[in-house]
Amino acid sequence: MSKNTEQPNKKKRIKDVFFYIFVAILLLLSAAMIFHSQIEGWLLNSVKIERTQKQIQTDQLKKNTSKASYDWEAVESANWQSILNARNNTKELNVIGALTIPAIKMNIAVAPGVDNLTLLLAAGTMYPDQTMGKNNYPLASHHTVSRDALFGPLYYHAKKGQKAYLTDFNKTYVYKITKVWFVDEHRIDVAQNHWVDENDHSKGYKDELTLITCDATGAERLIVRAKLVEVKDNWQDVSKKVSDGYADAVQLKDWKAE
Repeated sequence: MSKNTEQPNKKKRIKDVFFYIFVAILLLLSAAMIFHSQIEGWLLNSVKIERTQKQIQTDQLKKNTSKASYDWEAVESANWQSILNARNNTKELNVIGALTIPAIKMNIAVAPGVDNLTLLLAAGTMYPDQTMGKNNYPLASHHTVSRDALFGPLYYHAKKGQKAYLTDFNKTYVYKITKVWFVDEHRIDVAQNHWVDENDHSKGYKDELTLITCDATGAERLIVRAKLVEVKDNWQDVSKKVSDGYADAVQLKDWKAE
């Protein structure tokens, strides 16, 4: 075969290779777009938060002195890059508790602050001086196109009457959902304390749990309000469903049973 014949064939083979590469890239991008929610859900749900008893106790002690951010305006929308970054930095999360709502299969770690890393791995506290079981205890997190990650179950399935279980791995605080509604994004009052009696402040503040996440547009916030109905002095004195929820939220290693 002459060199003149070989050269065009070689060029054709090179063109074919580039064509197939181009088609493969298009197929991958198309698959990524079609299965976006499934991939995002897997990336979030496959994250495992593992802690020892000592690590959690250390995080709880430093929660008020940590560099946690409470600037809601600085929070960015979730994307693959931020999700992958969060997955690679789970050890940076200061775990101080866990939250489970068995009725909607929502299990999530609790951490101080509302920075981007925290909201992609946990439910974040909105004020540095919050105390579980006392006054209003607001928590915020993302919900994404995946309905079963972070506050996704809350956004799609939360209903009045469902029970939420919050623990600091010392006690368990049982709350009952009393209201689910949307408010404007600037309504910060929902995260503040509320008087038991507006006309008699001597009765103090209501003991509540307030869960907050953005709506699909970002212009409003979903608010789930629950009242405290019981405090269990032993956090492990709960049903298997609740116990499994805690274990799914935070995998405890070397924990001494009480």
